[in-house]
Amino acid sequence: MSCSQDAVQACVNMLLQTPPGQENQVFNDIKGILAGTVSSDHVKDHARPVLLQYAHEQLLPVSIDLDGKSDYAIVCEAAKLDGKYYHPRLSCTFVYDPSQASADQVTPIPRPTSEAETLRAAVDEELSKYMHRHFHAGVCSTFLPSSHLSARQATSETASTPDADVQGQKESSVSSVHETETEQEEETNDETSQHCSTDQEFKSEVLPSPLTECASSKEAPEPVSIPTLTLHIVGNKYNLRNFWSGRWRSTYVFDLSTKAFTRADIRVHTHYFENGNVQMQTQYSDTMPAFQSTGSIAADVIRAIEAHEQHYQTKLFETTDLLREDAFKALRRTLPITREKVDWDKAVSYKIGAELTK
Repeated sequence: MSCSQDAVQACVNMLLQTPPGQENQVFNDIKGILAGTVSSDHVKDHARPVLLQYAHEQLLPVSIDLDGKSDYAIVCEAAKLDGKYYHPRLSCTFVYDPSQASADQVTPIPRPTSEAETLRAAVDEELSKYMHRHFHAGVCSTFLPSSHLSARQATSETASTPDADVQGQKESSVSSVHETETEQEEETNDETSQHCSTDQEFKSEVLPSPLTECASSKEAPEPVSIPTLTLHIVGNKYNLRNFWSGRWRSTYVFDLSTKAFTRADIRVHTHYFENGNVQMQTQYSDTMPAFQSTGSIAADVIRAIEAHEQHYQTKLFETTDLLREDAFKALRRTLPITREKVDWDKAVSYKIGAELTK
Protein backbone atom coordinates (compact mmCIF):
# COMPACT_ATOMS: atom_id res chain seq x y z
CA MET A 1 0.00 0.00 0.00
CA SER A 2 1.47 3.35 -1.03
CA CYS A 3 0.74 6.82 0.23
CA SER A 4 0.63 9.97 -1.87
CA GLN A 5 3.07 12.83 -1.32
CA ASP A 6 0.20 15.13 -0.36
CA ALA A 7 -0.98 12.72 2.32
CA VAL A 8 2.52 12.45 3.76
CA GLN A 9 2.92 16.23 3.76
CA ALA A 10 -0.49 16.69 5.41
CA CYS A 11 0.53 14.35 8.22
CA VAL A 12 3.93 15.97 8.65
CA ASN A 13 2.37 19.45 8.79
CA MET A 14 0.66 18.43 12.02
CA LEU A 15 4.06 18.96 13.66
CA LEU A 16 3.39 22.71 13.50
CA GLN A 17 0.57 22.20 16.04
CA THR A 18 2.76 20.28 18.47
CA PRO A 19 2.25 21.31 22.12
CA PRO A 20 5.32 22.53 24.03
CA GLY A 21 7.91 19.87 24.80
CA GLN A 22 6.17 17.07 22.91
CA GLU A 23 7.88 17.18 19.52
CA ASN A 24 9.29 13.64 19.79
CA GLN A 25 5.97 12.14 20.85
CA VAL A 26 4.06 13.75 17.98
CA PHE A 27 6.74 12.84 15.45
CA ASN A 28 6.74 9.20 16.60
CA ASP A 29 2.94 9.11 16.34
CA ILE A 30 3.12 10.43 12.78
CA LYS A 31 5.67 7.79 11.86
CA GLY A 32 3.32 5.20 13.36
CA ILE A 33 0.41 6.47 11.27
CA LEU A 34 2.47 6.26 8.09
CA ALA A 35 4.17 2.96 8.97
CA GLY A 36 3.77 0.39 6.22
CA THR A 37 3.02 3.01 3.59
CA VAL A 38 6.27 5.02 3.43
CA SER A 39 9.71 4.45 4.88
CA SER A 40 10.91 6.15 8.02
CA ASP A 41 13.66 7.96 6.09
CA HIS A 42 11.07 9.32 3.68
CA VAL A 43 9.06 10.72 6.58
CA LYS A 44 12.21 12.32 8.04
CA ASP A 45 13.01 14.01 4.72
CA HIS A 46 9.53 15.56 4.63
CA ALA A 47 9.67 16.46 8.29
CA ARG A 48 13.01 18.35 8.26
CA PRO A 49 11.72 21.64 6.76
CA VAL A 50 8.58 21.47 8.89
CA LEU A 51 10.61 20.91 12.07
CA LEU A 52 12.85 23.82 11.10
CA GLN A 53 9.81 26.06 10.62
CA TYR A 54 8.47 24.89 13.98
CA ALA A 55 11.81 25.75 15.64
CA HIS A 56 11.70 29.27 14.18
CA GLU A 57 8.10 29.86 15.23
CA GLN A 58 8.55 28.43 18.73
CA LEU A 59 11.99 30.00 19.34
CA LEU A 60 13.41 26.65 20.40
CA PRO A 61 16.60 26.83 22.50
CA VAL A 62 19.59 24.63 21.72
CA SER A 63 22.64 23.89 23.85
CA ILE A 64 25.98 25.36 22.69
CA ASP A 65 29.46 24.32 23.88
CA LEU A 66 32.49 26.38 22.84
CA ASP A 67 35.95 26.34 24.41
CA GLY A 68 34.68 25.12 27.75
CA LYS A 69 31.77 27.58 27.82
CA SER A 70 28.17 26.43 27.69
CA ASP A 71 25.09 28.44 26.86
CA TYR A 72 21.69 28.18 25.20
CA ALA A 73 21.13 29.73 21.79
CA ILE A 74 17.76 30.50 20.19
CA VAL A 75 16.95 29.10 16.75
CA CYS A 76 15.12 31.90 14.95
CA GLU A 77 15.12 34.02 11.81
CA ALA A 78 17.04 36.82 13.53
CA ALA A 79 19.92 34.42 14.23
CA LYS A 80 20.40 33.31 10.62
CA LEU A 81 23.81 34.26 9.16
CA ASP A 82 25.17 32.95 5.85
CA GLY A 83 23.31 29.64 5.99
CA LYS A 84 24.09 29.08 9.68
CA TYR A 85 22.89 30.48 13.00
CA TYR A 86 24.67 33.10 15.06
CA HIS A 87 24.85 33.17 18.85
CA PRO A 88 25.95 36.70 19.82
CA ARG A 89 26.69 36.00 23.49
CA LEU A 90 29.50 33.57 22.63
CA SER A 91 30.14 35.14 19.20
CA CYS A 92 29.94 31.87 17.30
CA THR A 93 28.03 30.24 14.49
CA PHE A 94 26.49 26.77 14.42
CA VAL A 95 24.49 24.44 12.20
CA TYR A 96 21.10 23.36 13.55
CA ASP A 97 19.88 19.81 12.96
CA PRO A 98 16.07 19.90 13.22
CA SER A 99 15.78 16.10 13.30
CA GLN A 100 17.93 15.83 16.42
CA ALA A 101 17.22 19.34 17.77
CA SER A 102 20.94 19.82 18.30
CA ALA A 103 23.73 22.20 17.27
CA ASP A 104 26.74 21.06 15.25
CA GLN A 105 29.85 22.70 13.79
CA VAL A 106 30.11 25.38 16.48
CA THR A 107 32.68 27.88 15.14
CA PRO A 108 33.90 31.09 16.82
CA ILE A 109 33.92 34.28 14.76
CA PRO A 110 35.36 37.76 15.51
CA ARG A 111 33.09 39.87 17.66
CA PRO A 112 32.06 43.20 16.08
CA THR A 113 33.52 46.35 17.63
CA SER A 114 30.86 48.86 16.57
CA GLU A 115 28.86 51.11 18.86
CA ALA A 116 25.74 49.17 17.97
CA GLU A 117 27.37 45.95 19.20
CA THR A 118 28.33 47.64 22.47
CA LEU A 119 24.71 48.71 22.98
CA ARG A 120 23.47 45.26 21.99
CA ALA A 121 25.69 43.63 24.61
CA ALA A 122 24.45 46.05 27.28
CA VAL A 123 20.79 45.35 26.40
CA ASP A 124 21.45 41.60 26.37
CA GLU A 125 23.01 41.79 29.84
CA GLU A 126 19.98 43.64 31.23
CA LEU A 127 17.65 41.23 29.45
CA SER A 128 19.42 38.26 31.06
CA LYS A 129 18.93 39.78 34.50
CA TYR A 130 15.24 40.33 33.80
CA MET A 131 14.85 36.75 32.56
CA HIS A 132 16.44 35.28 35.69
CA ARG A 133 14.06 37.31 37.86
CA HIS A 134 10.87 36.16 36.13
CA PHE A 135 11.57 32.91 34.21
CA HIS A 136 12.87 29.87 36.05
CA ALA A 137 13.78 27.99 32.87
CA GLY A 138 14.05 30.76 30.33
CA VAL A 139 16.37 31.62 27.48
CA CYS A 140 16.87 35.07 25.97
CA SER A 141 19.03 36.70 23.33
CA THR A 142 19.49 40.06 21.60
CA PHE A 143 20.36 40.25 17.93
CA LEU A 144 21.61 42.82 15.47
CA PRO A 145 20.53 42.41 11.83
CA SER A 146 22.67 39.87 10.00
CA SER A 147 23.32 42.43 7.24
CA HIS A 148 24.90 44.76 9.79
CA LEU A 149 27.06 41.96 11.16
CA SER A 150 28.11 40.84 7.66
CA ALA A 151 29.00 44.42 6.70
CA ARG A 152 31.15 44.81 9.79
CA GLN A 153 32.90 41.52 9.09
CA ALA A 154 33.53 42.48 5.47
CA THR A 155 34.92 45.85 6.56
CA SER A 156 37.29 44.27 9.08
CA GLU A 157 38.49 41.70 6.54
CA THR A 158 39.17 44.27 3.82
CA ALA A 159 40.52 47.04 6.03
CA SER A 160 44.13 45.82 5.75
CA THR A 161 43.95 44.82 2.08
CA PRO A 162 44.56 48.28 0.47
CA ASP A 163 47.63 48.89 2.65
CA ALA A 164 49.08 45.53 1.72
CA ASP A 165 48.44 46.19 -1.96
CA VAL A 166 50.03 49.62 -1.73
CA GLN A 167 53.08 48.22 0.05
CA GLY A 168 53.44 45.54 -2.58
CA GLN A 169 53.13 48.09 -5.33
CA LYS A 170 55.75 50.23 -3.60
CA GLU A 171 58.21 47.35 -3.51
CA SER A 172 57.50 46.38 -7.10
CA SER A 173 57.97 49.96 -8.30
CA VAL A 174 61.25 50.35 -6.39
CA SER A 175 62.61 47.08 -7.71
CA SER A 176 61.65 48.04 -11.24
CA VAL A 177 63.44 51.35 -10.79
CA HIS A 178 66.65 49.64 -9.69
CA GLU A 179 66.51 47.17 -12.53
CA THR A 180 65.94 49.94 -15.04
CA GLU A 181 68.81 51.99 -13.64
CA THR A 182 71.16 48.99 -13.88
CA GLU A 183 70.21 48.35 -17.45
CA GLN A 184 70.69 52.01 -18.30
CA GLU A 185 74.19 52.04 -16.75
CA GLU A 186 75.19 49.10 -18.92
CA GLU A 187 73.79 50.75 -22.01
CA THR A 188 75.65 53.98 -21.11
CA ASN A 189 79.03 52.19 -21.21
CA ASP A 190 78.32 50.96 -24.74
CA GLU A 191 76.36 53.83 -26.21
CA THR A 192 76.89 57.11 -24.41
CA SER A 193 75.03 59.10 -27.02
CA GLN A 194 71.71 57.38 -26.18
CA HIS A 195 71.85 58.16 -22.45
CA CYS A 196 69.79 61.33 -22.54
CA SER A 197 67.01 59.89 -24.62
CA THR A 198 66.88 56.74 -22.51
CA ASP A 199 66.81 58.76 -19.29
CA GLN A 200 63.94 60.84 -20.57
CA GLU A 201 61.97 57.75 -21.50
CA PHE A 202 62.71 56.24 -18.05
CA LYS A 203 61.46 59.35 -16.28
CA SER A 204 58.32 59.46 -18.33
CA GLU A 205 57.57 55.84 -17.44
CA VAL A 206 58.35 56.04 -13.72
CA LEU A 207 56.61 59.30 -12.90
CA PRO A 208 53.04 57.87 -13.02
CA SER A 209 53.48 56.09 -9.69
CA PRO A 210 51.11 53.21 -8.93
CA LEU A 211 50.57 54.85 -5.55
CA THR A 212 48.65 57.68 -7.16
CA GLU A 213 46.59 55.25 -9.21
CA CYS A 214 45.78 53.24 -6.06
CA ALA A 215 44.86 56.36 -4.14
CA SER A 216 42.59 57.60 -6.91
CA SER A 217 40.86 54.24 -7.35
CA LYS A 218 40.40 53.66 -3.60
CA GLU A 219 36.77 54.20 -2.69
CA ALA A 220 35.50 55.27 0.69
CA PRO A 221 33.56 52.51 2.52
CA GLU A 222 29.81 52.82 2.45
CA PRO A 223 28.32 53.95 5.76
CA VAL A 224 26.45 51.27 7.67
CA SER A 225 22.81 52.15 8.35
CA ILE A 226 21.57 52.44 11.90
CA PRO A 227 20.31 48.95 12.80
CA THR A 228 17.53 47.63 14.97
CA LEU A 229 17.70 45.28 17.92
CA THR A 230 15.63 42.09 18.02
CA LEU A 231 15.00 40.71 21.50
CA HIS A 232 13.67 37.19 22.06
CA ILE A 233 12.49 35.69 25.35
CA VAL A 234 11.28 32.10 25.65
CA GLY A 235 10.26 30.38 28.87
CA ASN A 236 9.47 26.65 28.87
CA LYS A 237 7.82 24.63 31.64
CA TYR A 238 7.49 20.89 30.97
CA ASN A 239 5.86 18.48 33.42
CA LEU A 240 4.73 15.65 31.21
CA ARG A 241 4.50 13.22 34.14
CA ASN A 242 1.71 15.33 35.52
CA PHE A 243 0.22 15.82 32.05
CA TRP A 244 0.88 19.51 31.41
CA SER A 245 3.37 21.79 29.66
CA GLY A 246 3.61 25.44 28.68
CA ARG A 247 5.67 27.98 26.76
CA TRP A 248 5.97 31.78 26.87
CA ARG A 249 7.43 33.61 23.87
CA SER A 250 8.18 37.31 23.54
CA THR A 251 9.59 39.18 20.56
CA TYR A 252 10.53 42.85 20.54
CA VAL A 253 12.11 44.99 17.83
CA PHE A 254 13.74 48.22 18.99
CA ASP A 255 14.77 50.94 16.54
CA LEU A 256 18.04 52.53 17.60
CA SER A 257 17.46 55.64 15.50
CA THR A 258 14.03 56.57 16.87
CA LYS A 259 14.54 54.95 20.30
CA ALA A 260 11.14 53.28 20.02
CA PHE A 261 9.70 49.78 19.73
CA THR A 262 8.39 48.86 16.30
CA ARG A 263 7.14 45.41 17.33
CA ALA A 264 5.98 43.84 20.60
CA ASP A 265 4.50 40.33 20.47
CA ILE A 266 3.72 37.91 23.29
CA ARG A 267 2.52 34.35 22.72
CA VAL A 268 1.49 31.81 25.36
CA HIS A 269 0.77 28.14 24.69
CA THR A 270 -0.29 25.73 27.44
CA HIS A 271 -1.41 22.10 27.25
CA TYR A 272 -3.20 20.00 29.85
CA PHE A 273 -3.96 16.39 28.88
CA GLU A 274 -4.93 14.40 31.97
CA ASN A 275 -8.11 12.49 31.08
CA GLY A 276 -8.61 14.89 28.20
CA ASN A 277 -6.89 17.35 25.88
CA VAL A 278 -7.16 21.05 26.64
CA GLN A 279 -4.93 23.67 25.03
CA MET A 280 -4.79 27.43 25.41
CA GLN A 281 -3.06 29.61 22.83
CA THR A 282 -2.98 33.39 23.18
CA GLN A 283 -1.31 36.15 21.22
CA TYR A 284 -0.92 39.74 22.36
CA SER A 285 0.41 42.40 19.99
CA ASP A 286 0.19 46.00 21.04
CA THR A 287 2.02 49.25 20.45
CA MET A 288 4.35 50.06 23.30
CA PRO A 289 4.31 53.70 24.38
CA ALA A 290 7.42 55.82 23.99
CA PHE A 291 9.53 56.11 27.12
CA GLN A 292 11.63 58.89 28.51
CA SER A 293 15.30 58.03 28.66
CA THR A 294 16.89 58.13 32.10
CA GLY A 295 20.45 57.95 30.80
CA SER A 296 20.82 54.20 30.23
CA ILE A 297 19.13 53.00 27.06
CA ALA A 298 19.64 49.34 27.96
CA ALA A 299 17.94 49.73 31.35
CA ASP A 300 15.11 51.78 29.81
CA VAL A 301 14.43 49.14 27.16
CA ILE A 302 14.18 46.30 29.68
CA ARG A 303 12.11 48.44 32.07
CA ALA A 304 9.60 49.06 29.27
CA ILE A 305 9.48 45.35 28.41
CA GLU A 306 8.91 44.42 32.05
CA ALA A 307 6.00 46.85 32.36
CA HIS A 308 4.50 45.59 29.09
CA GLU A 309 4.65 41.93 30.10
CA GLN A 310 3.33 42.56 33.61
CA HIS A 311 0.36 44.41 32.10
CA TYR A 312 -0.40 41.49 29.79
CA GLN A 313 0.02 38.92 32.57
CA THR A 314 -2.47 40.82 34.72
CA LYS A 315 -5.00 40.83 31.88
CA LEU A 316 -4.39 37.11 31.31
CA PHE A 317 -5.05 36.29 34.97
CA GLU A 318 -8.26 38.32 34.91
CA THR A 319 -9.44 36.49 31.79
CA THR A 320 -8.75 33.03 33.21
CA ASP A 321 -10.53 33.94 36.46
CA LEU A 322 -13.54 35.12 34.47
CA LEU A 323 -13.45 31.91 32.45
CA ARG A 324 -13.41 29.77 35.58
CA GLU A 325 -16.02 31.69 37.55
CA ASP A 326 -18.50 32.48 34.79
CA ALA A 327 -17.99 30.57 31.55
CA PHE A 328 -17.34 27.13 33.02
CA LYS A 329 -20.15 27.49 35.57
CA ALA A 330 -22.55 28.38 32.77
CA LEU A 331 -21.77 25.06 31.09
CA ARG A 332 -22.66 23.02 34.18
CA ARG A 333 -26.11 21.66 34.86
CA THR A 334 -27.83 23.68 37.55
CA LEU A 335 -28.99 21.68 40.60
CA PRO A 336 -32.68 21.72 41.46
CA ILE A 337 -33.95 23.90 44.27
CA THR A 338 -33.41 21.07 46.75
CA ARG A 339 -29.66 21.22 46.00
CA GLU A 340 -29.72 17.46 45.50
CA LYS A 341 -29.06 15.37 42.48
CA VAL A 342 -32.00 13.82 40.71
CA ASP A 343 -32.43 10.09 41.22
CA TRP A 344 -33.65 9.07 37.78
CA ASP A 345 -34.56 5.58 38.96
CA LYS A 346 -37.24 7.15 41.18
CA ALA A 347 -38.36 9.67 38.58
CA VAL A 348 -41.82 8.09 38.37
CA SER A 349 -42.42 8.90 42.05
CA TYR A 350 -41.90 12.59 41.36
CA LYS A 351 -44.77 14.75 40.33
CA ILE A 352 -43.12 15.43 37.01
CA GLY A 353 -42.91 11.66 36.49
CA ALA A 354 -46.60 11.29 37.03
CA GLU A 355 -47.25 14.03 34.55
CA LEU A 356 -45.04 12.30 31.99
CA THR A 357 -46.96 9.01 32.33
CA LYS A 358 -50.23 10.65 31.35
